[in-house]
Amino acid sequence: GTAATIKPQSNGSTGNLNYSPESYQQAIQNCMDKGFSVSTHVMGDRAHKVMLQALENLATKFDYGKFHHTVEHSALIDPADLPRIEKLNLSVGFLTPFLHAYGDPLRDMVLGDAMASRLFAAVDYDKAGISTAHHSDGPIVEARPMYLVWSAVNRTTVSGKVLGAELRQPAYAALLGVTRNPARQLGLGDEIGSLKVGKRADFALLSENPIKVDPMKIKEVAVLETIKSGKLYF
Repeated sequence: GTAATIKPQSNGSTGNLNYSPESYQQAIQNCMDKGFSVSTHVMGDRAHKVMLQALENLATKFDYGKFHHTVEHSALIDPADLPRIEKLNLSVGFLTPFLHAYGDPLRDMVLGDAMASRLFAAVDYDKAGISTAHHSDGPIVEARPMYLVWSAVNRTTVSGKVLGAELRQPAYAALLGVTRNPARQLGLGDEIGSLKVGKRADFALLSENPIKVDPMKIKEVAVLETIKSGKLYF
């Protein structure tokens, strides 16, 4: 795989970085100097360390409370780095459905069981107080919210194997990962993402409660109606 990892992957490679630490730090500084928040594509645990070091180096120059920096994908991380993410006020978006769609080849051909079982460890991030969300990287994986929730809750591969059973996310936390949390990550938490007086009336009516159904049936929960700004669209 191309993910920059600390330990060798199945083929002996430790992946590669798309940017040197110096060029990455300069790139994000250029963005922040102009007031832009930064979304960084990070997969491996070694890449996370490069990203975090760059952001920590710039912490004395910028007020991170004014930005909505996000970590995109965040596939594999050293658990010791989670407090660093929380301290920097970073939000994380996981490519969670990869656990199902590509979990088997990632385990058997790329990463091995130990690393594959640690992929997209949303539960650990939640415990560290980090805002977590789920996405599909569409069109790479089907962009269907209940499928994202199902993937996070079950961590089941196509062959039916579970990658890291201890990292299965509770259904309510996973649901926040496709509603409230991504809205906050976009800087729109005061407008959308949850139902509250003063927010826009954007919501969907589902066929069943995804928190109460059998976890393996969450992806079968259908959208019956879609309301946006109080208007029925579907």
